[in-house]
Amino acid sequence: MGRTTVEAFAIGPNGTRKLEFLVDTGATLVGLPPEDIEALGLPMVHNGRRKVLTATGVIEQETYSGSIRLNGEVTPALVSEAPVPLIGVEVLQLLGLKVNLVTHELEKPGEDEIPYMALLL
Repeated sequence: MGRTTVEAFAIGPNGTRKLEFLVDTGATLVGLPPEDIEALGLPMVHNGRRKVLTATGVIEQETYSGSIRLNGEVTPALVSEAPVPLIGVEVLQLLGLKVNLVTHELEKPGEDEIPYMALLL
C-alpha cells in the first residue's frame, strides 16, 4: 500500500491556503493543524464536539466549518484538528473521487464501481 498526497486549497473566512494533503481513506473529515485552522479563521460548528477515531484511539474534538478546493472543484468540509493536513472520504464522496491503488492518484470511479459512502452503509 502506498501513500496518496494531493495539493489542495483549504478555504476559510480569512483566506485560502495551498497545502499538501495526505489522502486518508480511514478518515471521515478533513484534518488540519491547529495553526491552519486559526489562520483561516474557521468557525467552530455549533454543538460540533465529536468523537473521532485516530491512530492513537478515540478522542473528542471540536469540528470547524470550511471548504476545500481540489482539482478545480470546491466543496464544503467539516474539519477537525490533525497533526498534518488530511483529506477524508467525505470530501472524496462529495467530489466523486476515489484513490487509484496502483497509481496513487485521485480519479473518478467507473460506472461499475461502488462509491465510498455506499460501502460505509
